[in-house]
Amino acid sequence: MKRTAVYIATTEGPSEIQRITPEDPDVRSVVCHDGKAIALPISADYDSFVRRPTGVIEACFGHGPYRVDVSDPIASGLSWQLGLFIAHALFDEGRLVRAGDRNPQIVWATGEVTRDLAVAAVDDVDRKIRRAEDRIRAHLDAGSKVVIAVPAANLAETERALAAVFGDQRDRLHVVFAETVCDVLSALGLKRPK
Repeated sequence: MKRTAVYIATTEGPSEIQRITPEDPDVRSVVCHDGKAIALPISADYDSFVRRPTGVIEACFGHGPYRVDVSDPIASGLSWQLGLFIAHALFDEGRLVRAGDRNPQIVWATGEVTRDLAVAAVDDVDRKIRRAEDRIRAHLDAGSKVVIAVPAANLAETERALAAVFGDQRDRLHVVFAETVCDVLSALGLKRPK
């Protein structure tokens, strides 16, 4: 199976998940910018998203905590949760992109993930799509499969934005309107979480 790169959609533009590193159980999970020793503002929320009893990552994948490195800062909100959940699922199966992989499959995601793995609606999907246009077009031009994963509740806004931004190239995008994370995992050929 081809490896997959995951981009978290933000209002400032997409942020690629560069690396996930399992950490010692005695430390907290953290999100860092581009390999630097700088914790991003979402780190405390990410730690809660990972650890039991509040989080889902440790419960689904059997480990916590982690260090995640992303290409661009993510300042606030919870819409990063779907992208990070997908990245953990890929990492668990050895399918998360690694440095040097050529033309990986691309996932661009936004959505909040609840305790029961439902995908909740998020704000600003239109703006996030517009901010990602150049990056998505570059991946399409390179021949990569591009999967757009968004909450089912954001269907109308997403369809309008994709039609406005990508026009006749809209059909080249594989869009998953997710009720649960399992909808996205299934589309990517990944196992259901434990």
